[in-house]
Amino acid sequence: MLCQKDCLGVNGLSWQKGWSLFCKKAFKKTAGYCPPELEEWANKILKKCEGLPLAVSAIATLLAKKPQTPVEWKKLHESLGAEIRPQSSLSIISHALQPSYMHLPSHIKTCFLYFGMFPEDYTISRERLIQLWLAEGFVVKERGKTMEEVAESYLNELIRRNLVHATTRETDGRARTCRVSNLVREFIISIAGNFITVLEPNCSNAIDSGEKIRRLSVQNVNMNLLKSRGTLSHIRTLLVFGEKCSPSELEKVLEGSKLLRVLDLQSVPLKEFPDSAIGLSLLRYLNLSQTEIKSVPKSIGNLVFLQTLDLTHTLVTNLPKTIYKLQEMRNLLVYSCDETSGAVQGVELLQEISELCLP
Repeated sequence: MLCQKDCLGVNGLSWQKGWSLFCKKAFKKTAGYCPPELEEWANKILKKCEGLPLAVSAIATLLAKKPQTPVEWKKLHESLGAEIRPQSSLSIISHALQPSYMHLPSHIKTCFLYFGMFPEDYTISRERLIQLWLAEGFVVKERGKTMEEVAESYLNELIRRNLVHATTRETDGRARTCRVSNLVREFIISIAGNFITVLEPNCSNAIDSGEKIRRLSVQNVNMNLLKSRGTLSHIRTLLVFGEKCSPSELEKVLEGSKLLRVLDLQSVPLKEFPDSAIGLSLLRYLNLSQTEIKSVPKSIGNLVFLQTLDLTHTLVTNLPKTIYKLQEMRNLLVYSCDETSGAVQGVELLQEISELCLP
C-alpha cells in the first residue's frame, strides 16, 4: 500500500479520496488494487493531477486502457510534466474539463478564463481578483447585492465546480486566496484564443505584428520583447509579474497604450510612480502594491475613472489632496498613510468607496 506521506496534499480531493478515485478508474480489472510495481508511477501521476477530480478521473481512465507496465506509465508521467505538453495529453485534460466549462454561465466563463493571466502555481487574494473582475466589466449587477458580493458568488461557483482551488479560507469559511491547478491553467490558455495573451519564458505562441492584443500578461520576461511582438495600441489590460521589468521599458510600453483600463504592477521592481500611468485617462484599476514607490503625484487626480488604487506595502506615507477628485473610486488601499494627511481627512468626499484601508 502506498504511504500517505509520499503523496501531495491538495485543496481539491484529499489524498485518500484522490487515491481511491484513481485506483477505481485505473484498475477496474483488479477491483481497484494497484500492483506494487506501479505504485511509484501511480503516486507521481496522481501528484500531477493536483487534486482535481476531473483530471484524476480522465488520466486514470486513460491508464486503464494502456499496458499496465512501469515503462508505459513513466511515458505518460513524462508527457504530463513536459513544458510543452503533447497534444494527446492536453486533449485528455480538455476532454475532462470541457463539459464543466461549457455549462458555466457566459459571464462566469470570462471570469474563469481570466485565471490564465496568472503564472503557474500563482496564488491570488480574493480581494485582488474581485477588483480585477470589476475593473474588466465582467460582473453583472444583481438586485439586492453589491457588485463585490456578485463577484464573490462567481468565485464560489468556480470553487464549487472544482475548477478553482481555495488555498486558504477566512474564519467564516470564505475563500481568502485561490488558484487554478497548472493542468487547468493549460486548458484555459488552450481555449482562450484572443481573449488573453500570455508572454512567458519559452513561450511557443508568437504574437503576430498585426495582432490586436486586448489583455496581456507579461510573466518573468523582459519588457523589451514587446517591441517585436505586435502592437499594444489596442491593449486594455496589462498585468506584469516578476523582477525582469525595467522601469524605462515599462514607461515606453505605457506611453503607447493609451486605451489601458487595468494596470497591475504588484511586486514589480519600481522605486518611483510610473509617470506614463498619469496619461492613461481611461484607467480604472492601478495596483502598485509591494513596490518601493515613495510618493503619488498630484496629477493622480486626472485619472477620473479610477476605481481601485492599491498602494499597500509600499513606502507611500502621504496622499495628495487631489485624490478626492476621483469620484469613481471604490477601493483605496494604503496601509502607512499619515493620518493628518489632507487627503485622508477629506476622504469622505469619495462617495463610491466600498473598501478603504487607511491607518
